[in-house]
Amino acid sequence: MKSTIAVSSEEIATAKAIPIAHLLQERGFQPNHETSGQLVYFSPFRDEKSASFFVNPRSNVFNDFGGGGDLKGDAIRLVQLLDKCSFKEAIRILITRQESTVPNISFSFSGKNLSEPANGKIKILSSRPLANNPVLCKYVENRGIALELGCKYLFDVRYEVNDRKYYAAGFPNDSGGYELRNAHFKGKAGNAITTIHKRTRNVALFEGFFDFLSALAFYGKSEPSLTTIVLNTTSNLSKAISLIPYGSIVNCFLDNDSTGVRAAQKLEQSGFTVHNHSAQLYPDSKDFNEYLLQCQR
Repeated sequence: MKSTIAVSSEEIATAKAIPIAHLLQERGFQPNHETSGQLVYFSPFRDEKSASFFVNPRSNVFNDFGGGGDLKGDAIRLVQLLDKCSFKEAIRILITRQESTVPNISFSFSGKNLSEPANGKIKILSSRPLANNPVLCKYVENRGIALELGCKYLFDVRYEVNDRKYYAAGFPNDSGGYELRNAHFKGKAGNAITTIHKRTRNVALFEGFFDFLSALAFYGKSEPSLTTIVLNTTSNLSKAISLIPYGSIVNCFLDNDSTGVRAAQKLEQSGFTVHNHSAQLYPDSKDFNEYLLQCQR
């Protein structure tokens, strides 16, 4: 049922006055650079190699030159597009935000949005259902993962670095933290493997969580049949080895690079029978996700 609650001209004016740059910052987007008094971002609506989303802080309007003609407007229009809501709903979202937050926003023109400062520590603020964030949903789908599958394993994680707030798709690891990814950022909160127990002696081993999700998508499954370990970084291989029963078969889905080769060799040296699916299934692809995307074309 559509809302019949009216909004006043004062509420409309308040909503329009909220700085678009602040709204983007809160949702995880920093400017890529500045030109002629305008802030230039990578578009929040799609993956792109060249930033084409312009914000004029003085007039507080945006224009996504890489998109369609309707991807421009004021703060209300931006929230309508990001949250896929009505004009009135966007105003309510903005008014609620204005009443409950006091923005403390600054920008760093680092050449990439969502870049973690070298000395910054990630602080997790909250974890929400992935389905509530259309930008992250689109990012996951662009990686070849169906939304239903992505929502089962990933979350919309809000985090803070050096007093700046961001968001990313988060994959839980065994430390209680998350592996964090979006179109322009790759990081982690807590360094640990992720284990999915299936009470099987033999295991499936993945380097990253998008490879794990790619395998599920490729084989048409919603969950693995074998006990699964996602390393989240190959430096965690020793942690995984300590958990695998001696003499087990390890089905490896690692990257096709020197690090992946060395990891498979170390597993063999540790007494496991290694089935190197990365070399067998996708020898000409960097990893399983790249192979999945090639298969979907």
